Formats: sequence, C-alpha cells, structure tokens
Amino acid sequence: MHVDIRIKDWRKVPKVVKSNLWEDVSKKFFMPRDETHTLNVKKVALKSMSHAWKDFKWKLNINYVKKNKTPFEDYPELKKEWWPNFVECVTSAEYIALGEKGKKSQSMNKFRQKLGRQSYTVQKRKWAKEDAQALTEGKSIPFQDMPDGRHKDWARVDVNEKSVASTFTPFYNMDILATAIGSNHPGRTTGVSAYVGLGMGLAQGDGTSKKKRRTTKEYVKRIVDEYELTHYK
Repeated sequence: MHVDIRIKDWRKVPKVVKSNLWEDVSKKFFMPRDETHTLNVKKVALKSMSHAWKDFKWKLNINYVKKNKTPFEDYPELKKEWWPNFVECVTSAEYIALGEKGKKSQSMNKFRQKLGRQSYTVQKRKWAKEDAQALTEGKSIPFQDMPDGRHKDWARVDVNEKSVASTFTPFYNMDILATAIGSNHPGRTTGVSAYVGLGMGLAQGDGTSKKKRRTTKEYVKRIVDEYELTHYK
C-alpha cells in the first residue's frame, strides 16, 4: 500500500496507516519472540519507510510535475484523486519559498558537509539501513539520544569524515566510539544496544550467537529492501 502523497509530513501520517504498513511487511517474515526487540525493529523499519516515502514524493515532483507528466503508467497503484492536490502543493508559492529558503540556508552553511556523489536523501536512507543492522547486531545506534534532525545527520557525517581522514583527536575520554554513540548512561554498556542492560551486556560480550545475529540481520534487511522495492521503485 502507498501512503497518501497529499500528506506533507510523515509525522502527520495516521497511526493506523503506519500500523498497516508494519503489518503488511511483518507478516512476510518471521519475527523474534522478544517483544521489545520486535518493537525496536518496527521503529527502525518505519523510519526507513519514511525516508523512502519522502524520496518517492521528491521523485514525483522532479520527474512528473516539473515535466507536466502524470505517473500513473509507471505507478498504476497511485490513486488518481491524489494527484491534483499533490501538484497544487508542490507548485504552491509556499512550497517553492520553503525550497528556496533551504537552498539559501545551505549556501550560507560555513561547515557544509561532503556526501560525495550521494545526495542527502540517499544518505539518510543508507543510515536507516545501517541503524537496522546495528540494532539486530546488538550495537548502539549512532547519536541515538539526539533528537532527529539535520544537526544529528551532520554530526554523523562529521564523525565519519574525521574517522576516515584519520583527523579525529580524542579529547580526554571522548574516543571515536563515545563520540559516535554518545555518552554512557547508567545501566548501559558502551558499544552494546541501548536496550540491553549492563548485566546482560557484560554477559553477552562477543558470545552472542552468530547464527542468531545473521538471521536477524537478514530479515530486517529483507523487510527494508522489499518494502522499498515494491512500494517506491
């Protein structure tokens, strides 16, 4: 199923729609018996879906609206009654002004990050998949305690660039791991999932079943990849 493209913000997508999305993909895969782990996988999968949805709307605007074309031949599942409102939205003075404002802000950014050939949208989707993988391997998600936003994304890029360029200099006890995943919290184990307590984290160490990690990693990747392939080509 497609999320209504007339909705401007993923946060405005009805909860029942998100629940249906998760049910649609999860019924195709074997979910772990651990309810907490399943909920975490759901959170990461939905986040990836949100990036795919935003990217899909961007492509509709660039490839169809701006070229005075309709997408129904390529995307027959799209509801035709959605299109007029979507076109009106992306061609409105308010939408265009927001886009220009974003371009202006980016041009004034003194600390502009380099994402190479990958666009910001593509990079966000890549990070979502990396988060899913980290979660299934029992590792912490980078900057998981920082609210979502561009500042969080630039922090990830900055740490990655410094690590690759070997320019990262530890400051007291803030090594690359601590910088990437944030400071320790009581009852948590550094480098281990935030949902794993200290006792369990110390106990599992490197002894976590490789088979279990591999199986979990595979089904989360399949969830994300299959959803994007079948819903947002």
